[in-house]
Amino acid sequence: MSNVLKGHDRKQLRRAIRQAFLNQSDLEMFLDDNEITDNLNAIAKDDNFEQVIYTLIKWSESNNKLEQLIKSLCQERPENEEFKKIRNKLFSTLYHAGVKNNNCLISTEKFNNVFLMFNEIDLDILKKVCKQTLENSSKPQDIFGSFPDLTNTKSIAIFKTIFLENNYKNNKDIPSIIEFAERLIQEKEVSQNIRDKLNYWVRTVAQELNIKFPTYEEKKLSTTTLNSYLLVTVTPNSMDEFHLKAELITNYLPHDTNLERINLELNSDSPHIECSLSEIVNKIDEFIHIAQTQYLNQYLFNQQIKYNLKVEVFLPLEIIDTNINLKKVPIIGTEQKEREFGIKYRFLVRLHERYTFDNGESFNKLIERWEELDNWKQNIICEKNIQTKIHHISNINDCNWEKIEIILEDEKKLGVKVTCCLPETNNKKELFHAILIGGVPICLWTMCNLPRIEDDFDKLLSFDFFKDESNWIESVFKLRREAHAKQDKENHLGYHLGFLCDNPHRVPFNLMPQNQSLIETGM
Repeated sequence: MSNVLKGHDRKQLRRAIRQAFLNQSDLEMFLDDNEITDNLNAIAKDDNFEQVIYTLIKWSESNNKLEQLIKSLCQERPENEEFKKIRNKLFSTLYHAGVKNNNCLISTEKFNNVFLMFNEIDLDILKKVCKQTLENSSKPQDIFGSFPDLTNTKSIAIFKTIFLENNYKNNKDIPSIIEFAERLIQEKEVSQNIRDKLNYWVRTVAQELNIKFPTYEEKKLSTTTLNSYLLVTVTPNSMDEFHLKAELITNYLPHDTNLERINLELNSDSPHIECSLSEIVNKIDEFIHIAQTQYLNQYLFNQQIKYNLKVEVFLPLEIIDTNINLKKVPIIGTEQKEREFGIKYRFLVRLHERYTFDNGESFNKLIERWEELDNWKQNIICEKNIQTKIHHISNINDCNWEKIEIILEDEKKLGVKVTCCLPETNNKKELFHAILIGGVPICLWTMCNLPRIEDDFDKLLSFDFFKDESNWIESVFKLRREAHAKQDKENHLGYHLGFLCDNPHRVPFNLMPQNQSLIETGM
C-alpha cells in the first residue's frame, strides 16, 4: 500500500496512539526501543502531545517508517484491540504475507495454495461465505463487530487473518478454512474450474488430517441483542455555550476492560461541537442518528442480531435538572413532525462533576457505593429494606444540606427520591451537590407537584426495579411512555420524571480520572 494515509485513517491512528501512551516520555521510550527514532524532539517541536503524535505519523509517512511503526505498535501492545483493528481495517495489506500461523493444523504451503484459488473468486462471494462459516464456528460472536472490515473488503488479506492467525474451528472442532472452501464449492457463481480445484484441495487436506465428510453441519443461531450505550459529555464553555462529545459503546459487557469505543463527530474539523443550552437536545439527537445509521444498523443485516440503545448524558451540576424528557426532536423521514425525547429514546442523566471534582474523591466514593448497590440488590427481602436505602426528600426548601450530606454518606444511602417540585433556586444545586458529596449513585425527582406522587414513586421503586441495572432505565422509559399516552399526561409522574444513575464502570474516555491530565478543557 501507499506510505501516505488518508485523512480519516491518520486520525484513527493518532487517537489510538494517544490512548495507548500516557505522555510524550512514554512514546519517546517506545520509539527508541523499536529503533524508529531516538530523537522525537527533532521531529516534533511542540508542547501539545496531540500535535506531536500527528507530526510523528506524517514523518513516518515521509520517511518510509509507517510499516515499521504499525508493526511495532502491535508488538509493543499485543493486548490493544485498537491497534489490531487498525492493522486489520487500515493496514491489512502490510500483513498480507506476514500473518502468523497460530498452530493451524494445515501447512502454510497448503494454506497459500488455497488462497491462490480465492484470488480468482469475487470478494463479495468470499465475504458472504466467510460470514456463513464464522456463524457456524464454535465461537458465538457478532461477525461484523469482530471484523468490521468484512463490510467493505478490499483484499483477501482479512481472510488470512481470520482463518490462519485466529485459527477458527467450526462446531465439529475442524479448521474453519476447510468449511470455508467446502461452502465455496457450492456457490454456482464460482467458476467450475475453481470449484474443481477447491474440491481436490478439500479432499486432500481432509485425508491428511483424517477428517470424515461432511466436515460441517449447520447450527441454529439464537438471536443476540447488543447492549449499546451512547455516552454524551456536556461541558460548560461559557455562560451560554457548551462543548459536546459523544462516544458509542456498541456492546457493553460488565467487567469488560477492553470495550470497543467509537468517537462520533458532527463536525470533522473538531473533536467536539459547541452549542447553546437550548440546542443540546437536538445535537444529542444528531449523535444518536449517526450512531444508528453509521454503526449499529449494519448489524441488522444479520437476522440473529439486534441492538438496544441507551443514551447517557453527562451534565454539569448547574443544568442537571434540564428537562430533556420534554424537549421535542424531529422524527426522521417525516415532515414537520416531532416527538418528545423521553418517549423516543431510553435515556438517563449523569453528574459530570463525579469525574472532574476534588481530585477523584467523589469518583472513589461512587465506586464504593456502587459495589454496595450490587451486593444489596441481590438480597432485597422486603419493601422496608428498599425504603431504608432510599433517602426521601419531600420539601426541598426546609433542608439542612450539611446534615443530608452526612446522612447520605454515613448511612450509605443508595438512592434519593425527591417528591416535591425542584425550585428555581440554589436549593436544587445544593441537592445535587449533596448527592455528589454523599456518593449516592441514583436519584429520581419530579419537575411538578402532583397528587399521590409518593405512592407513584413507591410503585416505581419496587423489587422489579432493583433486580438488574437494565430494569432501571427500562422502567423509567415505560413510565414516561405510559404518561405521554394519556390525555391528561401533565398529571402523571412519568411526564415530569427526572432520572440520574451513575455507573462508575461505564465512563467515556475523556472523563476517566486517569485521563484527566491528557484532556484539555472541553475536549
